[in-house]
Amino acid sequence: MSQLWQRGMRCIRYHEWRHLNFFQHEAYLTARVPRVDCGDCGIKTVEVPWARSGSGFTLLFEALIMMMAKAMPVKSIANIVKEHDTRLWRVLNHYVHESRQESDFSAVTEVGVDETSSKRGHNYVSLFVDMKSSQVLFATEGKDASTLERFNADLEAHLGDPSNIREVCCDMSPAFISGVEKHFPEAHLTFDKFHVLKIINEAVDEVRRQEQQSRPELKRTRYIWLKNPKNLKENQAATLETLQVKKLNLKTARAYHRRLDSHPHSFDRRPDSKQEGIRKNQGFGRRRGPGIPKELRINRAGYNLKIMRRGNP
Repeated sequence: MSQLWQRGMRCIRYHEWRHLNFFQHEAYLTARVPRVDCGDCGIKTVEVPWARSGSGFTLLFEALIMMMAKAMPVKSIANIVKEHDTRLWRVLNHYVHESRQESDFSAVTEVGVDETSSKRGHNYVSLFVDMKSSQVLFATEGKDASTLERFNADLEAHLGDPSNIREVCCDMSPAFISGVEKHFPEAHLTFDKFHVLKIINEAVDEVRRQEQQSRPELKRTRYIWLKNPKNLKENQAATLETLQVKKLNLKTARAYHRRLDSHPHSFDRRPDSKQEGIRKNQGFGRRRGPGIPKELRINRAGYNLKIMRRGNP
């Protein structure tokens, strides 16, 4: 740029940049920034050290925006700093794009994917995360199988290799499952615990609803079967113990223990308690046999449990 000064200054203009507030008062920097005429590269504006080229904010003010964006929506930031949110989005887009250009996904082998609602109605955004570094890799609109295709393309654009992806953790959405199988054939599917337990809880509750029509003692016991045993109140624990007596032969009790067996690390089994003795006496275990009610495979639960066998819940 010093050479341009030697070749002729064209004109000087005043520029203004929004700076960090001085206490509660807005602060602006104003400077005369010359433009120079270069025969080889045209007319250029001299760059200033306190602001990014083309920005109306100083670097410190942009740093404040980026810091606040980690904790709140852009609209809220705009209200606080009294700027239009469109100007703030330009700052965010610049630094996000700049950072993603330098991203290297060559070491990514484990990916988590989930969708979230971006606004009211059926408007979803799918997020892809590196499970090892907890870093967001990619975000895209929608929650169908095409989101996996777009992530595949973005992964390759950032030096990643789809064949290196060994683990994909997602919910039990058929769209995600088919997308993983098509675009990441080497990946092993793992379903997140929340969705698996949700399906199992629904199955247990459906068994209870059907059985209570002929077994009135099951009425008003819904949450006893769905709670973690360690969270039961004393009267609830006593009721649960009574309903698990072997001679009652309740299908709901068998379904309940299959629920506990499905994720042994998710529930406090209290091995020294009477609960464990009841389980052993009634034969509630991992084996197939009379202790596994087929009611756990009905309707939607049956469909989802069939899907579960394709992954690692």
